[in-house]
Amino acid sequence: MGSSSCRRWSTIICPSTAFSGTRRRTPSSGPRGRHKYDNIPHSSPAIEVGQYFGNFFVNQARLSSQKFFSTEEEKTHLIYNYEPTDVSGFTGFNQVYLFS
Repeated sequence: MGSSSCRRWSTIICPSTAFSGTRRRTPSSGPRGRHKYDNIPHSSPAIEVGQYFGNFFVNQARLSSQKFFSTEEEKTHLIYNYEPTDVSGFTGFNQVYLFS
């Protein structure tokens, strides 16, 4: 992966609150909301980068000492209990979850 590819990643880490996040900034191609799935890289390096970040976040979650008291309590907090909002008409995403 070349140095220009590395500049497309944004990362934020806040050790005092155990918060971290990453985002890959893709070059804009065409109008907003237009999906060009053919441009999504599927090369070995692209897959390895995605797998690396997936493994990183899973391993970070495993470090947490926070646990639910029961399986029933855990089930009440699953994302599937919330209704997603369709935003495909004005963002690059199809759905988002909005919390108040």
